[in-house]
Amino acid sequence: MTARAELPVLVRRLIAGRPVALQLLDFPAYESVNDKGYDGQVSATGIDPWVPDGTSFWELSCEDRGRLKRKATEDFEKRTLE
Repeated sequence: MTARAELPVLVRRLIAGRPVALQLLDFPAYESVNDKGYDGQVSATGIDPWVPDGTSFWELSCEDRGRLKRKATEDFEKRTLE
């Protein structure tokens, strides 16, 4: 299994372990990483430095460090056009 397919599982587990009340925790993994849309969505209440209060949409990446800025810019532009 590749890191790209398993990264959402890790993020989902890390968020589930935070001291917040979760109403929604959705990070499709494995074959679903190729689906369109956000890489994750969380709806939570509570104060936590890693999980925002309210609904948040997440983009994940396993890109090379040299491409991170470009990938973040592409994701931002893609999502702001929706």
